[in-house]
Amino acid sequence: MKRFSTRDRTSFATSAGDWIWEQGLGRHWRTSASVFLYDMTDFITPLRDAEGNYTFANLDAVRSRGAEFEVEGRWAHGLSTRLSYTNADVQELETAIREQDAARLRLVAHRVKGSAANVSAEGVRECASRLEVLGREENLVPASDLLAQLRARMEAVKDPTL
Repeated sequence: MKRFSTRDRTSFATSAGDWIWEQGLGRHWRTSASVFLYDMTDFITPLRDAEGNYTFANLDAVRSRGAEFEVEGRWAHGLSTRLSYTNADVQELETAIREQDAARLRLVAHRVKGSAANVSAEGVRECASRLEVLGREENLVPASDLLAQLRARMEAVKDPTL
């Protein structure tokens, strides 16, 4: 367990574990796979109150667990490409919905939205954005249906023939 502190004396504790496998394929390609688990306690997150002002809430615990797969190519003239996939965010969204944790839903959906925007996965970005709004509004009733849409759009990104 590691303990981190900031200047204002807030702190959180974390325990982490991961397993990473990397393999080079020829001169230009590299693959990797990882499995991870991160637990954090006494984690502080910003929230907006009813008037739109920021407040801070202490989440009892935050957990991230999952697997990530990546293929990367690099060439001498500067061209590079990378494809990666992780299932951790979808699992975290599922947990947030099951536990009715609007703040967690908002945070994870925001992260998914940014990742999707980075790779121009517009359908995934749109669903994640809508989940983020539901978390902000603390309205988790339609979130399960929206998560199913997000999963389908992620599958379509992985397999464009769908």
